[in-house]
Amino acid sequence: MSLTRTLTGAFGVTALAAIGLTTFLPCPSRADDENATIGDVLIDGVAATPAKAGETTRITFSVENAGSDSVIITGVRWPTGEPARVMGFLGSSHGAVIGALPVAPGEVVRLDGRTAWIEVGPLKSDLVPGSVVQARLVLGRSEAPLPIHVSRAVQNDAAADTTATVESKRWWC
Repeated sequence: MSLTRTLTGAFGVTALAAIGLTTFLPCPSRADDENATIGDVLIDGVAATPAKAGETTRITFSVENAGSDSVIITGVRWPTGEPARVMGFLGSSHGAVIGALPVAPGEVVRLDGRTAWIEVGPLKSDLVPGSVVQARLVLGRSEAPLPIHVSRAVQNDAAADTTATVESKRWWC
């Protein structure tokens, strides 16, 4: 009886400690976990291209809206204040600022660098491969943390997909 009570008590303390740690400590980051959840919106496959100071970086990802309301992608807030623009492909190798990209309920939209993407820049400093930028994703009037890993691969074609990853950042672990 005493042994059962001791084991139950030890298990309870261990379980409580585990719950406390996952609740109060920040979520662990993993470079191979390329998504973020913001309410009913799943952001997946986030990538940023390396760039030198004065140049722009291109951010690509997909958005799945599992909610019942539309969301609007309006940009990314860079920690050092560089401007960000939602861009779209207009054909014949021409892209232009489209301002915002709506995502209807149940829809999946891919900002793939060919049809749509987010540009940030001109950058104030180099964005080197392997670095992490503590950016914020802007969805209409809402913002959410989105740490972005910069690709280690050199991108030859600005319209090609990148191979960078994003730290996992969820509202809960």
